[in-house]
Amino acid sequence: MMYKLSKTDDQAKSLLGSAPGIRSRLPFGFTVSVDEQAHDQLPKLVESVTFGADGLLYRRLDVALQLQRFNQPVFFHALIDDQLVGAYVLDKRDLLVFNQAVTAYYRGVLAVSEAYQRLGIGKSLALAALAWIEKQPSESTMLSYGCIDKNNVRSLQLLKTMGAVEVAGLSMYMMYKQWPKPLNDVQRLDELSQEQWNELQMATNNDYQLRDISRPKSPVFVLKDTDGAVIFASASVTRFSIRHMGAAARWCTRLFVTPFAAARRRFNPIKFSYVSFSAVSIRAGSEKLWPQFVSSILYEHQCHFAVVYVDPQSHLFAQLQSSGWLNRWVHSSQDNISILMHTATADSDLVKLANSRTIMGVWPVDS
Repeated sequence: MMYKLSKTDDQAKSLLGSAPGIRSRLPFGFTVSVDEQAHDQLPKLVESVTFGADGLLYRRLDVALQLQRFNQPVFFHALIDDQLVGAYVLDKRDLLVFNQAVTAYYRGVLAVSEAYQRLGIGKSLALAALAWIEKQPSESTMLSYGCIDKNNVRSLQLLKTMGAVEVAGLSMYMMYKQWPKPLNDVQRLDELSQEQWNELQMATNNDYQLRDISRPKSPVFVLKDTDGAVIFASASVTRFSIRHMGAAARWCTRLFVTPFAAARRRFNPIKFSYVSFSAVSIRAGSEKLWPQFVSSILYEHQCHFAVVYVDPQSHLFAQLQSSGWLNRWVHSSQDNISILMHTATADSDLVKLANSRTIMGVWPVDS
């Protein structure tokens, strides 16, 4: 444990003093600890909390595995006595902003036990994380960012009141394969050196003004030819339990799932799973190979759904749209996830990010 704060000591006053009225709303005995390791109760806590907004309410599954995807996580734990009642996870990431190296902290999971919500615990955790970030030594510019569903009004308002600015958006680009097959010779790179990752990243998606260049913890899959990598992407399985779907999702289920026995077997809302792709790169002119690549990865993971979180203004989105003739009618170019950013310095490039539409090469790490 790095240090512990309580609402009554001097450290807490320094950390939370910028939040008017917060201390009066906190439960008795409330403490915030900052740790390098996750609390033993954290997976259970996160899995007990309902996330989402009106369009989709869900609970996360396999949280312990999801936490392993983070690069260099820092855990903020809210405790009453020895009981964990809230948690916030920051993940240290390496970004390039206009080709400038930037130290960043991705604002990952924020969860408060449903019995203790609306007591200021979530805001206290967010303030503690912001104060902690600003105290970290760094030779490069530092910022923090998060990926928030646009329907999640509470989280958006919370971050904006703390000074976060919306700089761009992501679209959840979903693909479905009824019977996935290994259609091309995809290689899995379980041991990926920094040099290999840098080589894969070179000269791809150069339209990104901000991109995450952190080496992924999830396996990387590569399709190669004699000239090198044709397609590569990091892939991991995400599982959650759907508690409520919006009207559009319910109608899609009634039209395309319920009438068909095979589709019903593959869509289990209580234990829904999909492959999440990140750090995707497709060589120009090879877009038609993308559906085969997806099919091969889905077969590898025994899944039927795949998702890429992609900036709809990016070259990659255009490539995904051109990879199949139905895509442009199925996938909207509107973003449904907001990227909110808070800068710890007054760097001119970061000011530029906040004042103009920025093409982003980031993704929700815990998706």
